Amino acid sequence: MYRIILRSVGNPDFGQDPYQPMSPTEEIMVDTLQQAAAAARAYIVRHNLGGGNFPSPHVFKGNQVVARISYNGRIWLPPEGGWSDNDPDDWRRWREAPGYAQAYDIPSISATRPPLNPTSSKRPAKHDRLEAMLRRPEGATLDQLCRALDWQPQSVMVALSRIIRKERGLKISSTVVRPVRTYRIVD
Repeated sequence: MYRIILRSVGNPDFGQDPYQPMSPTEEIMVDTLQQAAAAARAYIVRHNLGGGNFPSPHVFKGNQVVARISYNGRIWLPPEGGWSDNDPDDWRRWREAPGYAQAYDIPSISATRPPLNPTSSKRPAKHDRLEAMLRRPEGATLDQLCRALDWQPQSVMVALSRIIRKERGLKISSTVVRPVRTYRIVD
């Protein structure tokens, strides 16, 4: 018999308190590791949890940790030689249980998303807004672009380099009127 304790936590990325549970804790007894994985996925679905809300639970046999279940339902086993330092929270040393993911038939997270169409001629709207702001006679500052697109500065700079200059083949000029740099497209 295996014992798995399923719980959730708040995700700080969404302003939730990581010390407060998002759903009730459940302790479940199962016969197999596959049943433990199925119970974990059912708990996630039942409580509508995201990856940041689900601390991967340990699976116990008696008082010993024998496996861990990740958000996608995969089963992870301890190192082959066991724990020398008794630190089961070190994820780098866990190894995926062979065949368990296929036996449980867990779709990968990417399999549930709609496929990207790299040949599509439709460009993301934010890239078009970025180009429109750069085509204005006054151009746009990095701060204006960040606020308008709700992007971090490094994302704006990557878009200027990759999307505007390389993919669309447009030339960008920048002028500095201390302390502000303004970017614009030049024809």
